[in-house]
Formats: sequence, structure tokens, C-alpha cells
Amino acid sequence: MDRIKFYSDADMSTGRSLQQAEQKLLALLSNPSCEDVNEALEFANILKLFRCGRGLESWSPEYLEKLKGMAEKLKAPMGKFWQGVTDLNFIEVCEQVDWQYKDDFWEEFANHKAWEQVTAECFAQYLETDPLLENIICQKGVVKRYDVALATYMKQRKDCAEVLLSGYLENRKDQRKLYFPESLTIPDKEKILKEYVESDQANPNYLELIVSAKGKKELPLSAQLKYQAKKALAHYWEEHFKHNKGMEFGCSVEFTNVNNPEGCSYERKGGNIQAKYDKNWVEENLDYPTLLNNFIYLFGYTDPACESRFPAVSSEMSPMEKLMGVHSESEYRFGIGYQQRHNIFFLQMVAYTNLLAKHRIELESVFQWFFETYLKEEFGVENFKYAKCSSGATVLEKVKMLATEMERVFDPHHRHHKKEAVRRQKTPYRFSF
Repeated sequence: MDRIKFYSDADMSTGRSLQQAEQKLLALLSNPSCEDVNEALEFANILKLFRCGRGLESWSPEYLEKLKGMAEKLKAPMGKFWQGVTDLNFIEVCEQVDWQYKDDFWEEFANHKAWEQVTAECFAQYLETDPLLENIICQKGVVKRYDVALATYMKQRKDCAEVLLSGYLENRKDQRKLYFPESLTIPDKEKILKEYVESDQANPNYLELIVSAKGKKELPLSAQLKYQAKKALAHYWEEHFKHNKGMEFGCSVEFTNVNNPEGCSYERKGGNIQAKYDKNWVEENLDYPTLLNNFIYLFGYTDPACESRFPAVSSEMSPMEKLMGVHSESEYRFGIGYQQRHNIFFLQMVAYTNLLAKHRIELESVFQWFFETYLKEEFGVENFKYAKCSSGATVLEKVKMLATEMERVFDPHHRHHKKEAVRRQKTPYRFSF
């Protein structure tokens, strides 16, 4: 039977649902009663439909108000039905619910406080039928009423880890808030997660969520659990790609002779990007201002407005990338485009550093010139010193040093601008891949 279902006032099916609701209300005018759970749930959806304020263009305001009044009269037969739900028929009623009303059932069960006629023992028996737990625990009153039964059920099932992770950490697409029984303690939750990670049924999306998400007070994620999840995730993909193919993408960067006015070229072959830069240009322009400006005008670390191109941008993600996977509220979302861009940036730096090393130039010396000479000459900023790292320093040590000096540039106690900066650069290149 094609029953009425209300999704939202913005849903495109609302017009058709209003037509169906009108016919239903007119047919029930003489006898608005319901004996079937699905009919009771349909009545609830009709009420939502008219309470949202929508109507058909062919309806006059007076006729719409008349239909709203008729819809409100459905509350009495609905209430009578829910009063008849007891231990004697509760499980049978649950089994009769249409798939489209599974979420509505628990909402109306809570709205009519039907839990007053259904004992915790009967509810625990129903849980043995393996229902969709999320539909139940999005009702705070139901969770509170059957606290112990729900806690006991969740402790017995490893897959409840996914519900815990979704409720506490996931950036949920359906926006439904999940509630968890107070009887389910922190150690209980940690045990559920541990057993889930160690099981063969762990979903890689949720393993990734454990690895990347920040734990909360209600659901802490220990370093040990994250490590175990990372190992399990690596093992999963290792086994997966033994029998399945994936989509490959990569990039390469090369300094060579480039015979075009741009002085650089980008070529895409399948999922791979080949970037080539004019070696002669770099070697003929080794002055420090130009070497720094190459990061802007040659490598494209910033756009023409000097805004960094390192951050991920949602617009560069495909609709499929935005929909796929399970993601935490704090996760930094990015797609393949972002990964390729960062891989190229990394290879650019490696290749550039190696090329300059042949001319005995260290980027550290260029940075030191920027802080100690350029800032003074161009901005009138005095007393800046850049403690250059030794040649044997790690990349992490060099980055920490550079970040510290950058912070000092923006420190108001060190800013004494005396004139506008004059751009000093020779490179003619402006290319973005």
C-alpha cells in the first residue's frame, strides 16, 4: 500500500503527499479510527504534513484550515491505538511496521509514552530480534526508560561500536542526535571498541574514524586503541588489494629544458601529473628575491592574490568524495585534488633544494636573508635575527625554526613598518596547475 510519508517541508514529494492526505482525510471524515500500527503512523505523518504550513496552490486559505482541523482530529484515534500497545502485543506490533515508518514508530512510541504499558523485560526480549538500534536511541525518553536493557544489549554486541562512534564522533549526515544509556560506563564503551577493532568484521571507515578523530569525555580514544585501529586498517587494505584493484594517481617533478614562453609545463596522463620547470631559468636567476618569488610565480604556492593554495577547498571535491566515508566532526576533509597538489608541492621543494645545492645555495640562507636583510631594507624592521639550523638538522627542526620566526614577524611588538614593500622579482612565470 502506498502510504503517506512526511520527510520535510522542503522535500519535493510534499505536493504529492498533500494530495494523498486530502483524499485520506475526506475518506476518514465519518470514521477516523485506526486499528493498525501503520495506519497510526500514517496519521502521525499527515499531522506533520499539515503542521508544516504547506498547502496546494489550488486550495483556498479557508479550505487549508479546514483540512488542518480534520488532521488534528486524528490525534484521538492515534492515542487510543497506542494505549492498546502492551507486553501482550508489543513485539508483534513492532514486526508489522512498514520499512518507511521504522523511525516514526519510535518517535510516536515516545510521544505517546507507550513505554508505560511495555515492561523492560518485554523490551529486552524485543532487542533479541536485532532491530536497527539507531532508530531506538534517537529517542531520549525511550533510552531513559529502558536504560539497563539497552546497556546490556550493547555490551553483548561488537557492532554497537559503530553506533557509539557515530553518535559521539561522526559528523552525521542525517543530523539525528543519539542518546546512550547511563548504565553503559566508560570502561564498557572502551571494551566494546577494543573488541570491535580486534574483530574480523571491523568496517575500515570506522577504523579510520578511530585513527583520525579526537576522543571525547564520553568516549575516550586511547593511544593504544588508535594504534590497534591503525594496524587493523593497514591489514585490511593490504588484504583488500591482494584481490581488488584501486584507482592509481601520482605526480612527478623535473627541472629540465622547457621550450615554451611559460617556462614550465604540466601534463596529465591518466591519474598522473608530470610537472616540468625550466632549469636554465633558475640557474640564470639565483638572486635571493627571485629564488623566493619562484615559490609564488613558478611553483604556485599562492594564488595571484597571495593567498595560500595549501588549504583544502570543498569546491574541488567531487560530489562522490563528499558523500563517501565516515567522518568526524573535527576531521580536516580533503579529496584527491588536494592530495595531488600537496604531493607536487612536496616534490617541488625536494627538486628545488637539490638543484640549488649544486650551486651551493641553501634555502636556509635565503630565509635568513629575508628576515635579517629584506625586512630591514623594505619595511624598516630592525633587530630581526634568524638562527639558521645546521646543515645536518632534520626537516622538523628547520620547520620549527622557520615557524617561530614567522610568528615574530606578526608579533605587534616587533612591527615597525616605515614604507611599503617593493616587490623585487624577475620571474615572468604565472602558471597554476
